[in-house]
Amino acid sequence: MKTKHFLSAILLTASLAAFAQTPAPHTYDFAVPNSKGDTIWYLITSPRTVAVSFRCDSVSTVIKSDHYLSWGKLPPRNLYQGNLVVPDKVGWQSVEYRVTAVAAFAFWNTSVESVSLPAGTDSIGNYNFINCSGLKKLSLPDSVRYIGDCCFWSADLEEVHLGDLVSHLGKLAFGASGIRRFVCPPLVTKIEQCCVNCPYLSEVILPEGLDTIIYGFGDTPSLKYIHFPNTLVHVSGFGQNSGLREVVFPASVRTVSYFSGCPHLSSVEFLGGTDSISAFGTSDTSLLYLDLSPTRMRVWKRNSLYNEKMRGLILPQSLKKIDAYATGMFGGHGISEITYVSLVLPEKVDSIHLHAWVGIPYYHEHVKGELVLKSVEPPKIYYEFKMDSNSKLHPEM
Repeated sequence: MKTKHFLSAILLTASLAAFAQTPAPHTYDFAVPNSKGDTIWYLITSPRTVAVSFRCDSVSTVIKSDHYLSWGKLPPRNLYQGNLVVPDKVGWQSVEYRVTAVAAFAFWNTSVESVSLPAGTDSIGNYNFINCSGLKKLSLPDSVRYIGDCCFWSADLEEVHLGDLVSHLGKLAFGASGIRRFVCPPLVTKIEQCCVNCPYLSEVILPEGLDTIIYGFGDTPSLKYIHFPNTLVHVSGFGQNSGLREVVFPASVRTVSYFSGCPHLSSVEFLGGTDSISAFGTSDTSLLYLDLSPTRMRVWKRNSLYNEKMRGLILPQSLKKIDAYATGMFGGHGISEITYVSLVLPEKVDSIHLHAWVGIPYYHEHVKGELVLKSVEPPKIYYEFKMDSNSKLHPEM
């Protein structure tokens, strides 16, 4: 459907490698046709419950995951196809079973066009709808609580309905898929690598209650804006989002990292509360000015802020320390093109590393308690900072 991004491929490989290889178990216990005559394979999960599973005649890689419905082989081509309707109950050998889950790999690499799951289904196992090129829309029962890792990876799925009871979204759940709109269920508190490399994703709705995003929406070029909930505490991983225009971090956010490679990003606003900013690479953005004064940042970390185009940077009054290569990038080598027009430092900074300004076309002096930063072309860029009696420059690494 599309060329997969290299980073996304690494993430998928790492996720697969997290599971242990074991001797091949059976992937199903019995098979029964549904009312339309389509054969469905089932795996017994308790004396009265089953999970939809699959049949695979070719022995390939066998994987066991952390989820209890995870036994399965990687089939070269699954046997399900067309419009599949799964019943809520199924009988086998005089026993009636309730269908309560979908086992891992159940619909891997199938040609299904639609899947109707019964009410009462509470779990969708890992790697379920990978490479389902014909599946465009999917509505999961409102009873579903668990969605496994890589569940919809690389599926052509454009639209999916997730019920309000979903509390767990697995890593890479929608990675590299065709999803257009993502509405996060209200009980989800953490998103990790959820929608990376989704080229058509243009709308994301996040609930109040979500507190952590870890590389949740990287490589989504159609996403222009995202609203963060007021409960968000940790956010990272919006790199390579060529469509992103603006970002507002609510006062609840404490840590921010990795927002590089966003060429159209022109507005970033912090509403306060943030005390840690790292790898906030505004390189390759349209961001010219950045006001960090509302934040509670105490340390300007190595390589945490860099941008060849930035003209103004205001740092918070809470700042106490500036590390080496604070404006550097790629291992701290610095950027010769940085041309700050204004660099506003707070009065109470008491620790500035000797190499803090590597990469900026300034020279700096420490003479009689004063730190003087001047441009190579004065007076275009000039800043003078009075230091108190306790201030000092640190030459150590």
